[in-house]
Amino acid sequence: MASFYRKMLEEEEAKRDAAVRAAAASLSKNERKEVDVVTEPETTREKKLADEARRINQLGTDAIALNEEGQVVDKRQLLKGGLNVLASKKQTPTQVSGSEYQAEYEARRNADRQKVREREARARQRLAVEEQYAQTRKRAVDAEAEMEEEIRLRAKSKKTETDVLGARERYLARKRAAALEK
Repeated sequence: MASFYRKMLEEEEAKRDAAVRAAAASLSKNERKEVDVVTEPETTREKKLADEARRINQLGTDAIALNEEGQVVDKRQLLKGGLNVLASKKQTPTQVSGSEYQAEYEARRNADRQKVREREARARQRLAVEEQYAQTRKRAVDAEAEMEEEIRLRAKSKKTETDVLGARERYLARKRAAALEK
């Protein structure tokens, strides 16, 4: 993965360098000097703003005030008149590179796969819940059947009144006989 990302970074860097070279080749000498001054890494933000103000003032508008040191007095002046707005180019489908198209395709494909996985997970959960519900109902039915069986056995083992009266008479007769023997 590290080599993949390194290669991808190198490709992007090569594309950027090619774009910078193409832009530099299309500029005139005056504009090229300004671009070189602006792109120097050691220039500070203040120096960049001052250079931009000088360039705007050279174009004919003295709308930006500079002090003796060449610094912009009021930076809000740079924000007037659309100086801070750059026209953005929208990429047409033909301008999209193959790697960008591939990345977009992979992202969509991964999103679709994730949706399918989520659907399958929900289906598995639904089946598990249904199975648990079925087991609970089966246990309830089994418990109810067991209660009915127990009640039926209790009712079956009951003696009739004649049986109970006969057993009582025999008990009392044995008791009398035992009392007579004593």
